[in-house]
Parts: sequence; structure tokens; C-alpha cells
Amino acid sequence: MAGILTVALDRPISAVSVMPSGSPSPGNGAENTDKADSDSGQQVQAAAKKQQQLLDQQRQRFEIAMAALQEASANINEIRQNVIKEHKQQIARLAVEIAQKILSQKIEHQDYEIEPIIANALDHCPSRGQIVVRLNPADLEQCRKLNLAEQDKYRDVTFVSDSGVGQAQCRVETDSGTIESVIKDQLERVEKALSLSH
Repeated sequence: MAGILTVALDRPISAVSVMPSGSPSPGNGAENTDKADSDSGQQVQAAAKKQQQLLDQQRQRFEIAMAALQEASANINEIRQNVIKEHKQQIARLAVEIAQKILSQKIEHQDYEIEPIIANALDHCPSRGQIVVRLNPADLEQCRKLNLAEQDKYRDVTFVSDSGVGQAQCRVETDSGTIESVIKDQLERVEKALSLSH
């Protein structure tokens, strides 16, 4: 049985290593400390290198994913543009039908102003001579309430009741010809403009 060996050291132990039997005895303690520091530094460098490799791999995967997303986004945008282009006419017709229903409700509830409709029709008159504006009886009543005939800009205009003219519409007769402000015609122009727009 081995005996107990007691060793007195003049400084604390900084490193310990087990040496296989038959190995040469190590040099002084400073050499062992330097070797341990060197091994530790190499391990840190190896870990940092491995970490950098992992980061590079993740960055590469991220760049590939970003490129795929950008390509997918471009494809979706192209598909959307094609769908809109292919269905532009149907979309325009649907928009006009919705507008027509809204206008019909407003007309039914007399929730509109006739004066802007008349002003818009008069703006399209080729000449300003004697002008007759034919209106639906309900709209003529609204004109009378607004005293349009007494306003300066309508001094050359004669307002006439005409049951053949729909509500929220008018027919302007001048020496040069007739202009009609008809909702159906305006909606058809809107539909055509929407169909041709890009």
C-alpha cells in the first residue's frame, strides 16, 4: 500500500495535469501554465471560428430566403396586374352599376341638388344666347325655391317644366343645338373611361 506524501509549496497551484505512467516529468510550473494558456486560447479561437461559420451559414440561408420572397412578391404583383387588366371591363361595369343604384336611391329620396347639374350642362353650351332649360317638374320646383331665375348667371335662361325629363337631369336648348344632361349617358362615359384606364 502506498504511503501518504505531503508536499509543501511556496505558492498556490495554478494548474494540475495527470501524467500517464512512464511520462517524463514536466518542466517547471511556468511552462505548464503557458501550455494551458495556449490550449485555452486555441479552444477559444476554434469556438469563435465555428460560431462565425454558423453565422455565415445563417446569413446565406437568410439571403436565399429573401431572394425567394422578393421573387414571389414580384410574381404576385404581376398576377394581380394581369387579373385587373383581364377583368377591367367587368370591374368598370360593376362600379357603374353600384353608382347607378346609389344615384337611384338619392333621386328617389330627392337627396340631390339640381343647380350643379344645370350649371354643368350650361358650361358645355357652345354659345350663350337665349337658353331654355327643360326640367322635371319636381326639379323645377326646387329651382323656384332657390330663385335661380333671379340670379345673374341665369338671367338669359328660361326654366321650363317637362315631364319627359327625368329627375336630376336636364335638357338645354340653345340656338346652336340641344345638350342633354342624362344620368345614363354620363354613367356610360364613366364606364368607358374606367375600361380604358391603365
